[in-house]
Amino acid sequence: MPKYRLLAKHYMNDRLLDEGTIVGDETSFPIPEGGVTPEMEGLDDEGKAAVKKVVENLTKPLNTASPLGLLFLEPEVQTALLAMAKAQAGTKVEPTPARK
Repeated sequence: MPKYRLLAKHYMNDRLLDEGTIVGDETSFPIPEGGVTPEMEGLDDEGKAAVKKVVENLTKPLNTASPLGLLFLEPEVQTALLAMAKAQAGTKVEPTPARK
């Protein structure tokens, strides 16, 4: 039965809720499936775990992305994304010229 404290204003269930509002199970403001955000503080173990999972999913390094998705991007975008992923990993990259 997770509960959360909002760390910023949230719009949920057709209402604007102020910072500090308690939301979640057994409150007037239930959270819809997938509605946990990084701007929430878990007030119990289950809530803390849900917020931690959301934050971890937002901060995964680029090099964990599927390389298959790169096939559908423009060559310039492919080069830029690969350079950013290598920079996050601490390696140097020499960008290859884009195909025309």
